[in-house]
Amino acid sequence: MRRHWVYVGFREKASNNSKLSCSLPFLTLLSFLLHVINMILLLHSAQYYRRYPLTMAKGKGCRLTTNDGKEFLDFVSGIATCALGHANKDLIEAVNKQMQQVHHVSNLYYVPAQATLATWLCENSVADKAFFCNSGAEANEAAIKLARRNASNNGITVSIL
Repeated sequence: MRRHWVYVGFREKASNNSKLSCSLPFLTLLSFLLHVINMILLLHSAQYYRRYPLTMAKGKGCRLTTNDGKEFLDFVSGIATCALGHANKDLIEAVNKQMQQVHHVSNLYYVPAQATLATWLCENSVADKAFFCNSGAEANEAAIKLARRNASNNGITVSIL
């Protein structure tokens, strides 16, 4: 029986790679504090690319607004992390609902919502199983291990990785 896997990973972002802000009113102070911490990190960390002289203050849908009121279209979708747009109402509701239940637990424990998602992914794809991970590094490590196991199961004993 052939086994197919679906990889679901969440790319980690270093705090010095993005401006941190929260659009919810009750998190304004937290947003300000995170912004201050981010600015301190920016002053004391290596710069690997040139930053544009813009400070984004808020976003709605595909539009971003700077702290001085200029509006831009976000053509990179938050570098592919905001596919639903900024301040998406449905996403905010879903995240708030989840945060009221459980924020994050290790894969050491059974999580009903994760099992429901895994079932849905397998039923709507060619996969038999789903593997959830927290980072691109974990996803890459798992992909290499699965490729090696598949090769070994098919008589390939020399690894090029």
